[in-house]
Formats: sequence, structure tokens, C-alpha cells
Amino acid sequence: MEEVINEEREVKPLLPVSQYVGYSSESNRNLASINNEYWGATPEFRKKWISTTTASRDKSSLNRPIERSTRANVLSSSIEGKENDIKSIILLIITKVPGFLIAVTLNMFLSLSFGAAFFPQQWQEQFPSNIPKTALGVQMFLFSTFICQLVMTTLSEFPCAMGMMMVENIPFMHRIATLVTEQQGVGEGAFATVLVTFALSSVAVGGCFFLLGWFRVGSAVYFFPRHVITGCIGGIGIFIVQTGLEVATSRPWSWRPERLADFLFSDSVYPFWLVALAFELLLRVLLLLFSAPLLPPFYFVAVPGAFYLGLWGCGVSLEQAHAAGWFFERAEQASPLLMWQLLDPRLVDWGLVLACLPTVMALTVFSLMHVPINIPSLSVSTKRDVDMNKELIAHGYANVLSGLCGGLQNYLCYSNSLLYFKCGGGGPVSGYLLALATALCVVTGPSAVEHMPRAMPGCLLLHIGVDLAVEGL
Repeated sequence: MEEVINEEREVKPLLPVSQYVGYSSESNRNLASINNEYWGATPEFRKKWISTTTASRDKSSLNRPIERSTRANVLSSSIEGKENDIKSIILLIITKVPGFLIAVTLNMFLSLSFGAAFFPQQWQEQFPSNIPKTALGVQMFLFSTFICQLVMTTLSEFPCAMGMMMVENIPFMHRIATLVTEQQGVGEGAFATVLVTFALSSVAVGGCFFLLGWFRVGSAVYFFPRHVITGCIGGIGIFIVQTGLEVATSRPWSWRPERLADFLFSDSVYPFWLVALAFELLLRVLLLLFSAPLLPPFYFVAVPGAFYLGLWGCGVSLEQAHAAGWFFERAEQASPLLMWQLLDPRLVDWGLVLACLPTVMALTVFSLMHVPINIPSLSVSTKRDVDMNKELIAHGYANVLSGLCGGLQNYLCYSNSLLYFKCGGGGPVSGYLLALATALCVVTGPSAVEHMPRAMPGCLLLHIGVDLAVEGL
């Protein structure tokens, strides 16, 4: 009797059946990963579960050790997984590089375009000889843009967020500079007073943004009618087309009939915008033939090379092209600390700062108008929902930090961010690298922009402007 009992015990598995199965099939792998809770169930449940899970297997497999090929299979799949990860990383880098390069180029040529516009023209003519006015303006623009890019990459819910100095405030800056120079003249004392007033304006703008977000006032923008947002998008598109023509020709745009005719048909102007337009039309044709999403960013990156080839084919030297105005002007060089060297509190006329407070208040109110339009517009264009209050708080941090460091007002720029998005840019790594590149330009100056043909940003702005204008229709 005891022998019979021993025989019965010997044929029963001593461990759960999952310990005996090999991993050569999908069903066995699933079986081996079953939670151990099954083995704490009733004997009837265990018996039923074993019979159903082992019916499809070879009975001899219960006493067979794990196949030796298991480790090789696992190692092979691990290697394949790593190769796929490497390929994904390489593809991600390839898709992000064009957008990153375009964003850096955009910041550089915008800094040159607006760098000389921060002070009234009559004041620029009387600049002290030891203060390079263009280099100072470029440094101010890039520093504010750097601070904004850093904060937006950290706090904004838009992966494609591109910060920029708030160029719409330039008329108010002119007014502040004029009020100061009328009382203090032109010199380092006037610069100190003006720069301190600019910085205090940034702190005021940032404080208002932060309070609006903190008290959740930003939720009111969700009641804006959709056609108002699309109308703003279309208007911005037309403005970008106009800006693209100005950048391509280095001539100001005007809607007055006589000046518009001169802009479009003058022999000294039309070749510049015509080349940019030709690049844009070629891109449109290519997009009709090929639907690759990476075509536009790689095309824009290839435009400078194509332009250089065109110069070589036409027998035009680089010196001749520079003299004719086909490239951006060479930026002035200055100390990386010029902006802070001029911001000397000992030279500030605090009475004039108080006299400028009405203008500062007007600048602050005007600054608050842009973000409630830019954020919903970018949300619609990128099809991404964001928290308006969080974006307002992010703008608050960006402006307060910029002002405390002596910088100008800034914001998330809708047109730049959308262009960055359409060129495949975005993400925290790309955003922080863009901030780093902008910081390097603050220190070294945008010297590389002098090698950039005007046709490249002209074509780029024409393309995005036309897309936005069509979207707003």
C-alpha cells in the first residue's frame, strides 16, 4: 500500500508547472509569467488550471530542462531592441536638426533687424563713439530672447515654444528714450536711465502676467469666438508675408501706391524679392509632387547652398554679392558685458524714471494684449490644448527674470513658434539647445548671419505667411 502511495507522489510535480516549461513558444512564455496567486487558490482550482494550460503542450516537456537557446534568443532580442533605439534616436536627431538651425538663424537675423530700432533715429545719430549702437541693440534683443526661451522650454506646455523679445513695444521704448534725452541729453547717464526704465517695465509686465495666471483670469480667453482667433491668424500671416519681403530686400514695406510701385518694380529692389519668391514657388511645386513632411525644413536648410551655387554659376563673387546687398550686414563687435556696463545705477536720474511711469503703464497694458491672442492661436494651429493660466504664469516668470537681469520684455512668439513647429522642431532638448545657442550669440554676437543670404529667411517667411493667411480665410 505504501509503495502505491509513493508511486503516486513521484509522478506529481513538486513545483508549480511554470517552473518546468520552456520559453520556446508564446503560450509557454505566457504560462511562465502567471502570477503566483494561482498557487494560493483551492486544490480544485489548481487542478483545473493545470489541466487547461498543459493540454496543448507535449507531456514530455514537463521534465525537460529549459532550452539552451533561451539566453541566445533573449540576447538577440535585446540587441535588436538597442539597434531600434539607436535608429529611433538618429531619426529623431535628423528630424530636429533643420528646425533647430532655422530657429537659431531666425533669432540671429531678427536681432539684426530690430537691434538698431530700440532707440529713436535722431538719438542714434548722436550716439557716443564708444558705444556701438547696433551691437548694443542686438545684445539687448538676444538676451531677452534667451531668458524667454529658457523659461518657456521649462514651463510652457507647447513643445515648440519659441520665446522672443516683445518687438511690438518698440514705439513705447522710443517714447521713454525721448523723454530721457530731452532732460538728460545723450550720454552714458541717459543710457543708464533708459536701461533701468526698460528693466522696470519688464518687471511690471511680468508681475501682471503672473497675477493674471495666479487668479486664473486667463480662462476668460476660452470665451473668444473661434472666428476672432482665425481672423488674427490670417492677419498675422499677411504681416509675415510683408516681413519676408522686407527681409529679402532690406527695404521697408509701404502700402502707399507710389512707394509700393517702387518696391515691386524698381530695378534696385525687385530682383531681391523675386529670388525669394522663386524659392518659395519651387517649394510649392515640390510639395505637390512629394508629400514628405520633412521636405520643407530640409529645403530651407538647403537654400543657402543653392544660392551659393547660383552665384558661382553666374560668375558673381562673394564680395560683389555682399556689396550688392544679397547678404546681411556684418554685425558690430562689442564687449559681451556692454549692456550691463552701461546700466550703472550711480548715473540714473530717478526723477526721470518716475516721469516715465505713465509710459511704462501704457507699455504694460499693451503687452498684456498679445499673449491672450498668441496662445489660443498657436493652440489652434498646432492642435494642442494648453492651460492658459499656466502660460500666463510662465510669461510672468520670464519677464520678471529678464527685468531683474536688466533685460527687455518678452513673450512666446506665435509666428516663430509655428514656424519652428512646422519645421519639425520642439521638445525640451531642442529648446534648451536653442537657448544655449542664443546665449552664445549674446556673448559672441551674431557674426555667422553675415554669411546668410537674404533669400533664405525671405523664402521661409513667405512660406509660413502664405500658409497662415490661407488658414485664416
